[in-house]
Amino acid sequence: MAGYADLIQPDRRTLRFAPYGLAPGVLHPDDAVAYQSAVIADAALTDAVPDEIRSEFERLRDKHVRGVTDYRNFAEVANRAIGLYEPALRLRFLQVYQGRDIPFTDRHGTAAPLRADDYDAAYRHVKARTGTHIQAPAGRWPSTAPCTG
Repeated sequence: MAGYADLIQPDRRTLRFAPYGLAPGVLHPDDAVAYQSAVIADAALTDAVPDEIRSEFERLRDKHVRGVTDYRNFAEVANRAIGLYEPALRLRFLQVYQGRDIPFTDRHGTAAPLRADDYDAAYRHVKARTGTHIQAPAGRWPSTAPCTG
């Protein structure tokens, strides 16, 4: 990289992405930024998502648009976005059971409830009881959901 000008040059590969697929020509860089901004605009988080995850999500949205200048950003954003699912789901799991017992059962059907405020405690509980399940409320999910820890 020679200097600042290299940082603001569009990556020629990204100028072919258009609303209906790959364009036979190239888009103007401003149109490419507008298109990539539109592509990611519908990706939204619910208000329940914590600020730490929301901040990382917004950083990835911005980096996606910056893919116009560095094509490698698209792969990095896709890979890192997948990593946001687990912490979001962990948090949601704990929110559902906040202040209540998590209705675990062991593989023999014996109740093994746990009240936990952090995911690591729930994970250790499941790991210590190979074959532990969560007993789901009737009619909402399958009667039990296996926990693989």
